[in-house]
Amino acid sequence: MFLLGTHNQKLSPTQISELGCWHLSTVTRLLKPLKVKGLIEITANKEQHRYKCVSITKSGIELLDQIMDGEKKMEQFPLSTSHLSENELRSFLEYGQKILGVQKGDLFRKMLIDARMENYDYA
Repeated sequence: MFLLGTHNQKLSPTQISELGCWHLSTVTRLLKPLKVKGLIEITANKEQHRYKCVSITKSGIELLDQIMDGEKKMEQFPLSTSHLSENELRSFLEYGQKILGVQKGDLFRKMLIDARMENYDYA
């Protein structure tokens, strides 16, 4: 849902696979329960009917907002960095971004780093 929320709320299963670094069969398996719960919609692509388009529903956006709000309150999400100096933390992030750029390309790295949900207060 986060990938849909940060990428114009519509992606193909292949795009989700690439962004999430998952096999396409894993994406298909992950999408089914989200569809059943009404958090996403899967429709045929209007230009190419054999291709699918996945979009997040209003209910999905509301749930994603709740999850992200809950994460704001967690002191150690996704991990505790309190023992690192600001310089160490910057170096860690720079190395991670460099590795990501080498493995997936700079365009992918930039797209991932710049991903933001519209109208969400990250503060």
